[in-house]
Order: sequence, then C-alpha cells, then structure tokens
Amino acid sequence: MEVSRNYKAPQPGITILAVVLLICIILISNYFTNKNIERLTTEYKYVENKMQVFEIVKNFETNKGCSHIETVSGKKIWIAFADNYNYSPCGLDEFLQNGDTIIKHRGSDTLYIHRNKKEYYFVLKGNVGNDPCKINVEKWFKK
Repeated sequence: MEVSRNYKAPQPGITILAVVLLICIILISNYFTNKNIERLTTEYKYVENKMQVFEIVKNFETNKGCSHIETVSGKKIWIAFADNYNYSPCGLDEFLQNGDTIIKHRGSDTLYIHRNKKEYYFVLKGNVGNDPCKINVEKWFKK
C-alpha cells in the first residue's frame, strides 16, 4: 500500500480564522435569541396561579417549552411548561392548536384546553401521568 506524499496540513492561519468565525456566529446567534426571549417575556403576560383565564387561541409560538399565546380578544399571555403524558404530544407547547379554548380558574394551577367538544388538562409547571421515557430504577433493586 502506497502512502500519498502530497498531503498538506491545514495552514494555522486558516484554522484560527475558522475558530474565530465560529465563535462570532455563536455569539451573534445567542444575542438575537436572548433579544427574542426578552421581547416575548415583556410583551406577553405570565399566567400565574392567581390569574383567571378564559381565552381562545388565535396564534401562538413556543420557545424552550413555553407557550406564547395571542388570543382572539387581543390578549397576549405566556405559559411555562406543562406536560400531560396521557396525551400525544404530551407537552402543552406542542399540544396547543389555533382555535383551542384555554380555561384556568383563579387560584388553581390546572389549565383546561377545550377542543372539538373534548376537555384536556395540564398542570402549570408540572407533569401529569407517567413519563414513558423515565426509567424505573427501583424495580431493579427490589428482590
């Protein structure tokens, strides 16, 4: 087997330039992501337990598990993560659809979603049901 003698190692200047360019791209991307998150959190009202909500979803966007919702009445609200493993998809951010009715009673952490004459529920900042990806380690140690 013959080894090629024409191999040239990359120039150090090009490698350094590539690394600097990559770092710049990451920093710029991070800056614009943070600006978008800042805009969403100031423009949208956070749904807390003490709030009451009865709104119809007009449009929404998600960011890192949070749902930023614009309602038919013009309100803008955002909901932190909520998962119900009895549904597919299980995350509220993926479950929501335009036209859904969101109901949350004052003093409650439960969020009800009405869609096609059916009711679904989620717990704010919580999980409902068993996570299918969670490993039950305890069963391995029982004897």
